[in-house]
Amino acid sequence: MIDEALWLDPTAPYDGPVDADLSDLDPRDTAAFWSEAETHTSATVRASMRPRWPDYRGKVPPDLAAIIIDDIEARRSQCS
Repeated sequence: MIDEALWLDPTAPYDGPVDADLSDLDPRDTAAFWSEAETHTSATVRASMRPRWPDYRGKVPPDLAAIIIDDIEARRSQCS
């Protein structure tokens, strides 16, 4: 589970893995994407978020968006 307060704090240092240069991205955009994806009630979050992707393109790395969607869908399938 993500610590949303820490994630949204722009002054908090990130000590996790880095496999891409994310220095020019605002982490609040990723948090907004994550939050919006979590609110979709459909079983297929990926399909419901696909039309929203143009709003996040260039703000959230595509690989990170896929990881977020995969995580949400996996958690939902475990709950059913």
